[in-house]
Amino acid sequence: MRPLVIGVDAGSTATKAGVLDLDGTLLAEVSAAVPAATAVMADRREIDADEYASHVAGLLDSLTRVVDVSRIAGLCVVGRGDGLALVTADGDPVGPMVTSADSRAGRLVRDWDNDGTADRLQELTAVRPFSGSPAALLSWFARHDAESLAGAALALSTKDWLRSMLSGELMTDRTDGSASFVDPNAQRYVSEALEIAGLTPDYRRLLPPLEESTAGAGVVRRDAAGAKGLLDGVQVSVGAHDVTAGLLGGGGPQEGVATIIAGTFGVTAAWLTSPVTSPSLNTRLGPVRDSWVVRRTSRASASSVNWARRVLAPDSGDTGRPIELPALDAPFFIPYLRGGAAGRPGAGSFIGLRDHHDAATLHRCALEGVAFMHRMDLDELRSAVPIRSVSLIGGLSRAPGWAQLLADAIDLPVEIGDGAVAGVRGGGMIAAVTSGHAADLDDAWNRMRVRTRTILPRRSAVIGLERRFRVYAELAHALTQVDDYLQEMT
Repeated sequence: MRPLVIGVDAGSTATKAGVLDLDGTLLAEVSAAVPAATAVMADRREIDADEYASHVAGLLDSLTRVVDVSRIAGLCVVGRGDGLALVTADGDPVGPMVTSADSRAGRLVRDWDNDGTADRLQELTAVRPFSGSPAALLSWFARHDAESLAGAALALSTKDWLRSMLSGELMTDRTDGSASFVDPNAQRYVSEALEIAGLTPDYRRLLPPLEESTAGAGVVRRDAAGAKGLLDGVQVSVGAHDVTAGLLGGGGPQEGVATIIAGTFGVTAAWLTSPVTSPSLNTRLGPVRDSWVVRRTSRASASSVNWARRVLAPDSGDTGRPIELPALDAPFFIPYLRGGAAGRPGAGSFIGLRDHHDAATLHRCALEGVAFMHRMDLDELRSAVPIRSVSLIGGLSRAPGWAQLLADAIDLPVEIGDGAVAGVRGGGMIAAVTSGHAADLDDAWNRMRVRTRTILPRRSAVIGLERRFRVYAELAHALTQVDDYLQEMT
């Protein structure tokens, strides 16, 4: 019988797990909402480690009930990175896990933006810190909770901790480990990054071993939660950040193809064979030696579409139907309802409202605004690397009407991939390599990728959207000038 692999994608809102064969057929899939992050204070977003482990264990238990577990050759956990999971040398959590949505270090990062610290870190590491990044959180803990750092042996991502619950191995991979303290050219940690972040040299002990995503991280232990002995001895991969896993499950390890992840947040990413440094982009190490992933992240996408549907058009159904384009004089929707990234407005808004505009019009403008947001991020990427086509994954990839709007807005072909399970597929590809059933990630992608359908831009729509996009981009830039006033009110 042919071997199977398991991919587990531990995302920010849901965890998905699936079993794939080596041809890429998804044989079984389960998913569940991630346990809600607790907010003991307004700026805290923490998850109880035991509750999170039980959550993933339940999904693995469900999978073992519907497939022949004797055929499972490999397992890979991918998932949201950044944040902070402090653990002892035995892997026991030191307090709750801090998610990437945590903002306790927000004021510190604003200070870094103003005093040049953020610029210096980005120049060295090609990654700009934000409030949920390891650099900001470790610096905050060093100033406000040094006791927790003193009791920790390593600072992992949540994905790394989940993997350690299966195999007992404590490490990180290149894609997660390069979130804050790695020189992308040397492809290793550099002490200077710690120094810039205000951390003394002894804190380097918290940085976990940096391994390739496809490297082995032991095997599933007989007492691993959720496995119930059924997956005992299955090869475990080191794993990857969910953006990289989504890229593998989408556009794949090929240059010139951008993968747009239209999920809770919007991410635009591309595979590189040499690093690029840009003040508007982040470049992390890729999953294997001499690969990199350049990306731009916005804290808006499907979350903003869902808000617009709930507030403006609760009876509209989904966004799968053709979308009527807004008129040239329609309002503009700035979709950053959860805050913006560097160079973007810090809040959402409608601009240009008139008394004849109704809820249906505003809903259409909201869908357009999210497409324009992705266009702005893609343009940032295209300023640094050539892009010939786009692969769309994430929740909005299952909405053909919105996908057509995106193709029109960016004026590029859009390939519709694996929807919301691209990360699971990417994890499966990594597991296939680790377990020796694929030669490398290129081989795994060619064998296991989804055959896509392509949406072409409509010439009749491109012209009108281009005119509106130019205005949208100017408005988005202008609104960054009022962020300080809005910040004083919150």
